[in-house]
Amino acid sequence: MSDDVGREASSREQNLRFAFQLVFLVGLVGFSLAAVWLLVWSMYNEQFWVPIAIKNFPVLIGLPLAAVAALGIVLVLETTSGRIEFEMIGLKFKGASGPIVLWVLCFAAIAGAIKLLWTA
Repeated sequence: MSDDVGREASSREQNLRFAFQLVFLVGLVGFSLAAVWLLVWSMYNEQFWVPIAIKNFPVLIGLPLAAVAALGIVLVLETTSGRIEFEMIGLKFKGASGPIVLWVLCFAAIAGAIKLLWTA
């Protein structure tokens, strides 16, 4: 009987965690899109922004979207596979450190790809 109660609590906790992650990710994507829209709108109203935005596009748009993409990757992996724990170069990452380190690695990889591929 107590085993069923434990499974129900675990299932409820997992559903709540998934719902929170989904709401957080949707909110973050919505906020990012609003920020991009505000930037584009201000560029059309204030023409002095256009050369700055074109010159620094990877910084203004690329890096914030890379942060959101890295967060999305971590949340999807954690939701589908459970808690993120891994070892790297003799270090063990468990608990909150696993997702944080994975986010930093994903962000660094995406930012490095933006820098490598940007040709302006």
